Amino acid sequence: MHAIPTVLGLVLLSASPLSVSPLLAQIGNPAGMAPDTRMETPGQPAPHQTNYQDRLFAQLAAAGGSAEVEFGKLAKKSGNSAVTAFAGRMVDDHSTANARLKSLAEANKIPLPEGLDEEHKQQRAELEKLDGTKFDIAYISGQITDHQKTVQLLEWEIGSGQNADLQHFAAETLPKVLEHLQLARDIKAELASQAIADATTAPTVARRRQHQAASCTVPRPLSSRFSRVTLVIPVMRRSPPMAAFSGSTLPPSRLPVAVSVSTWRCRLQWRRP
Repeated sequence: MHAIPTVLGLVLLSASPLSVSPLLAQIGNPAGMAPDTRMETPGQPAPHQTNYQDRLFAQLAAAGGSAEVEFGKLAKKSGNSAVTAFAGRMVDDHSTANARLKSLAEANKIPLPEGLDEEHKQQRAELEKLDGTKFDIAYISGQITDHQKTVQLLEWEIGSGQNADLQHFAAETLPKVLEHLQLARDIKAELASQAIADATTAPTVARRRQHQAASCTVPRPLSSRFSRVTLVIPVMRRSPPMAAFSGSTLPPSRLPVAVSVSTWRCRLQWRRP
């Protein structure tokens, strides 16, 4: 709340309506009206009149909404339950918003684009080439970017539009788009955490599988001639290279020997007479 002095005393001014809630924003934009705008009352445009901002907003919002539905349908191929749930919600929520926007545009004689624009066609082509985790990350990253743009577009219409119906539509849609944006950010954080965990555990799993495979059958007549078998496993250059196995703790027919002569080597110690 602010107070300014005037010749009649103090006049109290409230904070900006947009800083409180989009639903409380001023409807109509006297600063952005065309000179030939018809007025219902002083400062209030007659219904079904739009300015440049209204028309551009409707066209951009329609293009973005169509892309959300298309990409959401494409993302149903994901194997990640969080991604598919998010994609399903994008299809449902944006289909509803698209239908309402189309109705408002027809009432105000605003032509809307059909299908995807060039930017979103390129994004779809890139997504169609991906699968698995790469697809999930690319899809969710694109959703974050697109929803950030949509938030700015809705706020712009609320503050700069002239048509009351379109401004109300923008104000009512904004909270849902902000919710979508936060959901996408949360999912991307989970995907990033999982990718880091997978990258950390993958080398360990690979080494464990190599160790498990580092054994083969030794004929029994030969096994009795060895008192000790040492299997040399060069896992990493700076790691200890020796891994010893005692013949007394393993079945004679399963003494570990070299799997690959170039990678593994076996050190045998003959049994003394």
